[in-house]
Amino acid sequence: MKYKKYHVLIFDLDGTLIDSKKGIIHGYQHALEKLNVKGYEMSLLYSFLGPPLQDNFRKHFFQNDSAKVEQAVLFFKEYMRSTGVHEATIFPGIVDMLRVLKRNRFIISLATSKAQEFADGLLSQFQIHKYFSFVTGVNADGSRSSKSELIAYVMKQYPGITKDLFVMIGDREHDMIGACENGIDSIGVLYGYGAEKELKSAGATMTVHSVKEIEEIFSL
Repeated sequence: MKYKKYHVLIFDLDGTLIDSKKGIIHGYQHALEKLNVKGYEMSLLYSFLGPPLQDNFRKHFFQNDSAKVEQAVLFFKEYMRSTGVHEATIFPGIVDMLRVLKRNRFIISLATSKAQEFADGLLSQFQIHKYFSFVTGVNADGSRSSKSELIAYVMKQYPGITKDLFVMIGDREHDMIGACENGIDSIGVLYGYGAEKELKSAGATMTVHSVKEIEEIFSL
């Protein structure tokens, strides 16, 4: 397969650079326990890996009760600050990959549905913040939460670069859909939380099975 030349690489965080599954699931459990919500299936919580936090609470538990959604988000963040961030691990090979990409003069950015404070904290925790020219997550008030908005916000930081030189790299359909809505290509990673069928159905330009394969694509 002949690969296009890209210049700006926009990475997702959870399921793409770090494995934060354990902390996220525990964060949802903590929030729901605090609000006395019971009877849900664990499989539902696993489907929450990727989509915006507020959307998950609103759609599946509290519908139009904005106050409950806000409270659930606060409880989730409470857990993440105290414990959840320490339950994350970085996927093997990520640091080497970022080092190679930076050395090869790619512009590396991050667009995550995680709160900005946690995104910054995790990048610092794993000592990879230095590889990113721009990092954006969800605002503290919950705004700019969709992946499409986040990608658009990253792209605005580089007004002189045409759309064909951007690519979104993520593990869930929201990453692929967000890329399509902004008119850019996308790479779906299959070592994360999404399945190949999900990513291809959402419009992934290509899929990869490993971190090393990402590095190889951009080393050609």
